[in-house]
Amino acid sequence: MVVNTSDNRYGVAQLIVAPTLAEGANYTTIATALTAASSGQTIFIRPGTYTENLTLKAGVNLTAFTDDGLTPNVTIVGTCTMTVAGTVSISGIRLQTNSAAAIAVTGSEISILNLDNCYLNFTNNTGISYTSSHATSVISSPVFSWTP
Repeated sequence: MVVNTSDNRYGVAQLIVAPTLAEGANYTTIATALTAASSGQTIFIRPGTYTENLTLKAGVNLTAFTDDGLTPNVTIVGTCTMTVAGTVSISGIRLQTNSAAAIAVTGSEISILNLDNCYLNFTNNTGISYTSSHATSVISSPVFSWTP
């Protein structure tokens, strides 16, 4: 369900996801917020567990509304797939496997995925599937940069 952003009670953020609209959100799934988002926007995610597979969009960033990387209060259970040319940042979110990789960077484009203050919980599958054929695609964070 989508709510007019003028109803947003959290200030200048236009894209807010929460388990219920009563929590000041205008989306109840991250996927619908990604569909509505344009490059240059950030999707703010309220505390909760979101079980969904996401196709990341170039220039659209995902961040926990209240960031705490040591004990994240936002969890995405599913696969975040990036196949497009561009950069995406994910901040303050726990990424958790759901019988598939939590992160997948695929295709032949220059894909740059930045993980900032994220917690990676790979319990029931390989956590990262990196099959990009482009030599300069990368998954990076402040503490590591990974290109197989």
